Amino acid sequence: KQWYQRRVAITAGGHSDSTTMIMNMIRLGNTAVQKQYNCKALRKAARNITKITTEVKAFGRTPIYGDRALDLVFGFIFSDPTAKSGFDMCEFFGLEPTVRISTMASPEMILLKLNNVFGESDQFNLEIAAKMKEQILKNAADERKEEYNSKVGLALLFDQAGGKMTPEMVDAVESEMKTSAFVDTLIAEIKKEKSTDCDSALIPLLKQWY
Repeated sequence: KQWYQRRVAITAGGHSDSTTMIMNMIRLGNTAVQKQYNCKALRKAARNITKITTEVKAFGRTPIYGDRALDLVFGFIFSDPTAKSGFDMCEFFGLEPTVRISTMASPEMILLKLNNVFGESDQFNLEIAAKMKEQILKNAADERKEEYNSKVGLALLFDQAGGKMTPEMVDAVESEMKTSAFVDTLIAEIKKEKSTDCDSALIPLLKQWY
């Protein structure tokens, strides 16, 4: 009975890892498998085994147990009640989905993200969320590479769409500016002391660390 592996990182030959296989069985209505295994712990077990055997976390987009496996991405799923009638993996594992803002997000998702990240505000409503969605599409059309899932990214999008930043948003942006200034100072010091080759290797690392 050891023909399968619990995690996808060491599977091959045309079959899925056992975590995915068991979850698919549950999704399709199989109740017997839940009597044989502690299925509620599958996600945590797969994440722990991946960390132990590879010494790194599972790839973020790995189905079921990657960090982004529970992301809520598609606006039509969020907005359409009929799309929610099937199996809910977040509910099964007792976890909350992470709303990910992109060109595919709906205004309802953007509003939920605002409330989750910054708390409720009189400014946060579907009207401003719709303007933020329009701004996302405009930025994409203008080939502006923006991110909207960090506190700073979401706050700046809110500002671009015509909203007035809340105190929580201002604090997030000011904190980021201080960090950026610190990184710029380190980069300037490196440029004085090191060669161009060293610059190109170290500067991306500094931006990642800070």
